[in-house]
Amino acid sequence: MIGDSKQLLPTIEPGSIQTCFTSPPYWMLRDYENSPTQWSDGQTTQLGLEPSPADYITHLIEILDLVRDTLKPDGTLWLNLGDSYFSRFKGNGGHSDYYKRKGSHRAEFAKHKTNGSCWNLKPGDLCQIPARVAIKLQERGWYLRSDVIWTRSNPLPESCRDRPTKAHEHLFLLAKSEDYYWDRDLNRPRKPTNVWETKSHDGITNGHKASGNMYIAKRAIELTTKPGDTVLDPFAGSGTTGVAAHLLGRRFLGIDLHEPPEHLSESDDIQIPWEAA
Repeated sequence: MIGDSKQLLPTIEPGSIQTCFTSPPYWMLRDYENSPTQWSDGQTTQLGLEPSPADYITHLIEILDLVRDTLKPDGTLWLNLGDSYFSRFKGNGGHSDYYKRKGSHRAEFAKHKTNGSCWNLKPGDLCQIPARVAIKLQERGWYLRSDVIWTRSNPLPESCRDRPTKAHEHLFLLAKSEDYYWDRDLNRPRKPTNVWETKSHDGITNGHKASGNMYIAKRAIELTTKPGDTVLDPFAGSGTTGVAAHLLGRRFLGIDLHEPPEHLSESDDIQIPWEAA
């Protein structure tokens, strides 16, 4: 489905999705040059380019409320989130100097100021966005079942010299109800821990600014779905979730503001209902 998730998620049949695996835009990380979304609080902005992390969380929760409506009673959500460092300027997790060095488009992006009054954040503070999102989802009735740490054996280099290099992201497992589907047979012989280690990315890039990780997507989908179930990704991007679902014999429904990648839209083997709406 091509379009805004906020507009298209309500068109999905309620209770038709077994699991949602998604990685939404992170706050202040990059400008995807998408059309802005009109949010219920009156703001019009891309998700991830809000003036404060609190606004970002409000908007992300708005999307995830709609995701919850699509899930079966025993459905689940896998939410991959990375954190950001606070800065007076947007860009690269708060590192606006990166954008100022990278040409006119990113330099212009870096000029947008953020809201310094949010949570008493100081320049350089770690915002703790994943934790704050997880708590908000709990408050809204989700069951927070696990905080999986995706650790990367080859993290991207960082120029910052006064703290450790980031080498992990969070993958939250959330359930719609207390009784949710979990493949206990798959879990029994090799019960997974909540630390999953991979290289940074082994997913589909196809020129997309943010590729997913195939191993992480397959492992999560395999644990919370059965063959033939439908997997949703409201931020489908490069299509890694869709390919992972297909390889496991699951159906896939992806939403993105851009046309599906060529390897998905033209494949005879991967039938994905990613159509203009």
